[in-house]
Amino acid sequence: MKNILYLMLMVLGFNSFAQNLKKPSAYEVSTLPEWAQLMYGDHPNLLEVSAKYRAYYQNHDFEKNYHTQYYKRWIRAYSNQINDAGEITAQETSPTPKPSLNKSSSWSIVGPITTYSQGGGQGGDQANIYSLDQCAGAPTTVICGTEPGEVYKSMDGGQNWTCISMNLDFSSGVTAVEISPTNPQLFFAGGNNGVYRSSDGGLTWTNVLPNSNFGVNEILIVPGSENIVLVASDKGLHRSTNGGSTWTQLWGDACYDIKPNLVNAQEQYLVKHDPNLDICVFLKSNDFGATWAVQSNGWFQSVDPARNDGGARIATTLANPNRIYVYLIGEAKANDYGFISIYRSDDSGNSWINAYGQDGGPYSAAHPNLAIGWDTWLYHQGFYNCAILANPNNADEILVGGLNLYRSTDGGASYTSVSGYVGGPLSLHVDNQEESTNPAILSQRNLILKCREFMLLIFGALGQDGTRMYWWADSTTTGIKDTMKTMDQETS
Repeated sequence: MKNILYLMLMVLGFNSFAQNLKKPSAYEVSTLPEWAQLMYGDHPNLLEVSAKYRAYYQNHDFEKNYHTQYYKRWIRAYSNQINDAGEITAQETSPTPKPSLNKSSSWSIVGPITTYSQGGGQGGDQANIYSLDQCAGAPTTVICGTEPGEVYKSMDGGQNWTCISMNLDFSSGVTAVEISPTNPQLFFAGGNNGVYRSSDGGLTWTNVLPNSNFGVNEILIVPGSENIVLVASDKGLHRSTNGGSTWTQLWGDACYDIKPNLVNAQEQYLVKHDPNLDICVFLKSNDFGATWAVQSNGWFQSVDPARNDGGARIATTLANPNRIYVYLIGEAKANDYGFISIYRSDDSGNSWINAYGQDGGPYSAAHPNLAIGWDTWLYHQGFYNCAILANPNNADEILVGGLNLYRSTDGGASYTSVSGYVGGPLSLHVDNQEESTNPAILSQRNLILKCREFMLLIFGALGQDGTRMYWWADSTTTGIKDTMKTMDQETS
């Protein structure tokens, strides 16, 4: 669970290939050009796929879509991992020491301000931030994980930053970080090479859950029972009962998100892939994540041959701790273009309703596709852009992010655009990857934040004219600028 006061997160690129883009359904693959079918095959040859790709677009107009984006990142991920015949070897790399360099910056220009290229040399690109957390018991301690694969720490609430991971090799961006709610010296950070732990504030690290192509999606230290740590990844769900020293793998299927009940941490929620049903399923635990049971009453079902599980994210709210939202992406049938539905539970996940009112298309103004760019541009980026959160003061208000940001004030039934390609009252960068609330400081500022996008939202704050105001920090070429605008004229 992310406890964050300051936000400085923006993701425009990819470092971890497997983390962000999933293969389409077999049905969809069968309808694609030959180059794409070969790329999605079991043993693709990079040189052959590349040649087929070039040949195809010599005779067809290029149109950016999910498959061309997959190709671009696939080439980037494996171009240095092939033999002379073009076969992918995907050899694991061992950690390479990187030069020690500490940088700090004021919040006015936003740290971290130093980026590193592959191999450890200083880079010239922006430092996209993948993950961030704040210690609930010591709110001035903040850590973040970056796309180039570093962890930075601030001890003054985000004013100054120090890199604390220069000798680590995550083999990807740092896609999840977690601080103990009570111990500001205890950190976890996850990437493709595993999950690292530091018990001395980042001075030293140990890879306590080594792996490869791990695709870490979430790390959770259970509040009140901090020896219990859960890791949801593309390779399943892992659980530790001794603070990360040893682990038990509970599931081997891709696990997309895990959240605790906000007032009863013994109760945990999980969304994961079911390989038998070929859909995403929701599970609930009543014993701190030790055992799990699928909750299927009212939950999404599809047996259509074109169905595809694209992943899911969970949102909970202090306004009603029994209320759970799940943003399901993928396809329930052919031509659903990346979005399935928003499901809602009002009884802690025991039963569900389709809040959106239908599974996938046909889409309309009343039922917009929440994942794509706009109604005539059907491009989406799958799990890379998949985010949802609920207002901690109003359980009926949620934000849903894909390539755009949408808002619902009626429990997920209808939506208006907030920002992105489709426009809206806020001028924000597109691409919404993750959204989180900060229960530890809600009493101070009613914070809601949209991670990885340089945006900080505050629900329920009143402007001088009595309107509801929304604060955020948006990206600029030199850092972050703080802004305030009115999203609507609704009073609190």
